[in-house]
Amino acid sequence: MTEKPTYAELEQMVEELRKSEKQQQIILNASGDMIMQYDTDLRIVWANKTAATVLNKSVHDIVGHQCYKIFQDRDTTCPGCPCVKALETGNVENQIMHHRAMDVVGESYWDNCAVPIKDDNGQLVGFAEIARNITHKVLAEKALLDSQHELNIRNKIANIFLTVSDEEMYGEVLQIVLEAMKSKYGIFGYIDENGDLAAPSMTRDIWDKCRISDKKIVYRREEWGGIWGRALVEKKTLFSNKPFEVPEGHLPISCAVVVPIIDHGESIGTLEVANKPKGYDEKDIQSLEMIADHIAPILNARLQRDRRERERKQAEETLRNSEKRLARAVEGNSIPTLLIDSNHIITHWNKACEKLTGISAAEIVGTQKGWSAFYAEERRLLADFIVDKATEEEIIRYYEGKYNKSNLIKGAYEGAIFLPDMGEKGKWLFVTASPLKDYHETVIGAIATIQDITERKNEQEQLRQSRKMEAIGTLAGGIAHDFNNLLTVIIGNAQLALMDVTKDESLREGIEKIKKAGEKAASLTRQLLAFSRKQVIMPEVIDLNKGINETKNMLKRTIGEDIEILAILEPELGKVYADFGQIDQVIMNLAVNARDAMPQGGKLTIETDNTDLDKNYFREHGIKEEKPGHYVMLAVSDTGIGMDKETREHIFEPFFTTKEVGKGTGLGLSTVYGIIKQNNGFVWVYSEPGQGCTFKVYLPKVRGDAEPKEKEQTLVDDPGGSETVLIVEDDYGLRKFAQEVLQSYGYRILVAENGEDALRVSDEYESPIHLLLTDVVMPRMGGKELAERLQPLYPQMKVIYMSGYTDNAIVHHGVLAPGLIFFEKPFTPEGLARKVREALDDEN
Repeated sequence: MTEKPTYAELEQMVEELRKSEKQQQIILNASGDMIMQYDTDLRIVWANKTAATVLNKSVHDIVGHQCYKIFQDRDTTCPGCPCVKALETGNVENQIMHHRAMDVVGESYWDNCAVPIKDDNGQLVGFAEIARNITHKVLAEKALLDSQHELNIRNKIANIFLTVSDEEMYGEVLQIVLEAMKSKYGIFGYIDENGDLAAPSMTRDIWDKCRISDKKIVYRREEWGGIWGRALVEKKTLFSNKPFEVPEGHLPISCAVVVPIIDHGESIGTLEVANKPKGYDEKDIQSLEMIADHIAPILNARLQRDRRERERKQAEETLRNSEKRLARAVEGNSIPTLLIDSNHIITHWNKACEKLTGISAAEIVGTQKGWSAFYAEERRLLADFIVDKATEEEIIRYYEGKYNKSNLIKGAYEGAIFLPDMGEKGKWLFVTASPLKDYHETVIGAIATIQDITERKNEQEQLRQSRKMEAIGTLAGGIAHDFNNLLTVIIGNAQLALMDVTKDESLREGIEKIKKAGEKAASLTRQLLAFSRKQVIMPEVIDLNKGINETKNMLKRTIGEDIEILAILEPELGKVYADFGQIDQVIMNLAVNARDAMPQGGKLTIETDNTDLDKNYFREHGIKEEKPGHYVMLAVSDTGIGMDKETREHIFEPFFTTKEVGKGTGLGLSTVYGIIKQNNGFVWVYSEPGQGCTFKVYLPKVRGDAEPKEKEQTLVDDPGGSETVLIVEDDYGLRKFAQEVLQSYGYRILVAENGEDALRVSDEYESPIHLLLTDVVMPRMGGKELAERLQPLYPQMKVIYMSGYTDNAIVHHGVLAPGLIFFEKPFTPEGLARKVREALDDEN
């Protein structure tokens, strides 16, 4: 029977619980997200410091109040509240919220996650909510939507001009303008052949509600007056948000904007909108001017065509000439455009279509093989469905929801679709198809416009991937930096303890295990720093071939006898400027990855070559910062199991692995990615399932005939000394460890916890200070500024900067500034003593 714990044991357990809770509080308060705990009445029970900071309140002022009162200044729950949903479902719920109470400047959007908290009996007792500020993301998405909306308006108007009859064209264009401008009334008019203003687009409600006696849709030039007349004559935009004085019977006008449509310096028409509920602002004016500028060349072409049409008297000649004009409009359109008739025969195939598909009009016009330009096998196009008057359900089902009905053009459908058979890698196309009708509203054909949006799609995906990798890198670098301080203390104190342990072998074995675990953790932090590009590097001119030959024997021992290693090295290989140790790690990591992909054995091929990368290479890979030029290529290939597309997309992410639990850290390839990026190179993977894998690394080739320099090794026999060393480190454990180590080697030690404290200590110390050992990043005053302040007082003082990751104070893109001494964390007692002795003995 288990004995009951003693009072002292219980007291110790309570104390440990308090410490655990305190540690959790520290972690939660350190989070950049708002973290809160509610009871089932949505009353705030606990909140972290971030929540108080965001709300500009104290935690005391937050706790005890309902969340909807604090965040939204409401008396009832918020619409879409994730906590309310979680209360109903008992599940974790997410919702993006707009918190008015936090709108100190502009808009504020938060991604809220509500997690139910249940007791041991499974009863709901409250919620934990995590809220992340995504304002920048939401506003960026809104800006993108605005841009897409503007593009859609342009496309819709262009399609209307191309496809809609004269009787409906002005009205449909005006309808798009009114919807875009959120206006009740409007006019889209043009200057006719007599120089008068014709307004065929006047809406039915304007015509019916207007009670003036001489209603008309054509206004002679001598009748032009008011704001719209002045705008046409002065050729400039005019607007007013004040009520207009209008003739008796005229519709009341509370506000209006008039934009003349100008082409080649002349007014050819007008766009007028009126009675927006809240008046017009600068953005409205800019939007209407944009639409007018877009319409101008199209309207001018239409007016020119109309003037020619008026010269024709017979209906058949008018129809034939209308078809010719439509053909010219299609051919002159920069957007790929095709037309089919009611028998699905292609009647028009413009130059832009030829450029997009590689098929000439001579090959395809007059046939029913429009599908052959886009698919490997016969398949109906969207335009075919339009001609056949297919239902919306039929179109959506056939194309699996990729096309939807247009909201702006009657009977039209649009959507983005990926066509794998186009080009080498397939293309993303945005297709809009509209019916062509005669004067009796009978469908006589269809028109389709096709825009290649592959590059935009690739840029969006590359941007998404780049942001994800940068975010992961920032997190990894921060974690590694904090852990390096802890690991220095753990490993260092373990080594100091080992020096004192002589007889107790069991104690020595335990300390050895602590030391080895710390060294293993230090190795992991170095890999994290390599991925996040926060590692201090020592680049030099190196020969990749020499490095490969030197590591070949080690590779054979590492990967095993069942794998054949083949090296195909370019004899005249150019040199590269990189960190030799890092490149050696790249080769080793890629080789180990290849070994793991060949469990039954196989062939590992290492190749080098000189190559030139042009702008097309960078565009194909979605790299915006184009760096065309001469490169040295390193390729590592295997005959292993290969990988699919999904695996390739995540292969360079830290901790991503396809191996079994305990078989790998998932840091090998992410380390390769970070190292190559930090050395200004690029790395890509090429693989298919069952077809093996090839990693290609490209590093910039060194110009000229630069040769690798031989390294000089300086050994220190006795690391001890009696000089005065000032240690400046904000981490108490690390500061104490360094002090004890250097004191044990005979040095006189001064200590300070930051730059300001160090200035005080040095001012009180009357003897010379021979060496400053300082952390780089500290509160109040960093190490670089401290050194600059002290060195005029102690001209002979040496300086050693110690840090666990790069900082712009002493490095640039990971490369140490010239003339500075850097000591990387974590370090050992002997390593610290030797570094101090080397710095003191260095005459330079």
